[in-house]
Amino acid sequence: MRLLLSSLCSSPLLKSHLQPSSSLFNLPSSSLASSSSSSTRSFTTSTPLSIIGVGNIRRPKRAHKIHVRVGRGQGQGTGEGKGNGTKGQNSRAGQGTYLAFEGGQTPVTLQYPKRGFFNYNRKFYQPLNLRTLQEYIDLRRLDASEPITVEHIHNSNMVRGWKSANGFKLLARGFENITQPIHIFPHRASLRAIAAIEAAGGSVTCVYHNRLSFRQAIHPERFLGPKRVKEALPLKKRDILYYTNWEKRGYLADKPADWKPSTTFDINAVGGPRGPRRHEPKHVTKAKSIKKDVEKVQRLPTVAVGRAGDDWDSRPTDATV
Repeated sequence: MRLLLSSLCSSPLLKSHLQPSSSLFNLPSSSLASSSSSSTRSFTTSTPLSIIGVGNIRRPKRAHKIHVRVGRGQGQGTGEGKGNGTKGQNSRAGQGTYLAFEGGQTPVTLQYPKRGFFNYNRKFYQPLNLRTLQEYIDLRRLDASEPITVEHIHNSNMVRGWKSANGFKLLARGFENITQPIHIFPHRASLRAIAAIEAAGGSVTCVYHNRLSFRQAIHPERFLGPKRVKEALPLKKRDILYYTNWEKRGYLADKPADWKPSTTFDINAVGGPRGPRRHEPKHVTKAKSIKKDVEKVQRLPTVAVGRAGDDWDSRPTDATV
């Protein structure tokens, strides 16, 4: 071993590698020559700089977690029980209990009754008021000179929440702001909104879209060429009755021959009662029903009650007795 080390130290290749290099540290040769013998000795015997390569690359410390082998005998510490204790539900494999488990007793989620239900066949339409529609036209984010479809409404970012909606419904709030004819194709529209737009010289046509055709109407660039789908017709009875009704301006309805657009608009003469519908308290509803029953009884004709064959005029009164 000593012979090997001595031969390595005496090799000219190793000596040339241990000699200081001025180009390595950007030092002038004069400074190296003027250094003392002790400093030169300590520098030449120092470890040479190592170059990172495949042979000397290593991972950092604690970068790899050693896997603990369980079930290999009791002397190991993680033998028979494998660190999970002895027996029971918590020592078995699997998920175990759920988050709301209360030890076997009836959980609180089952102690109270459920009210109502969720209609999976419901349809929700995002509201769009005439005031908002006119504001976007004034801002030139919509062009009123061409028909306004659901694609234009979506691109203008006028209505939000398209993922949970089946379309948009046109409402009449802000009808006094309409200043030019508007030709729009909503999915639903209120009677007041229809009358307000037609009084301004526009038109409303309610169209039907199923889920796939609705996506195609919003993103037509995704359904180009062979990917384009055919527009579906309404299948459910309520949709067929709605879109074949001319009063609702359905696109499947036939225009009456004697129909003429109205040039004036009276909001109180069209549609039902205005304002939001609010539920009254139970005691108010009950008091109103009792009052109606009393009024019905008071309006009934008075009928004399007696035995058949009695002569009411001949019967004695309190004055004669």
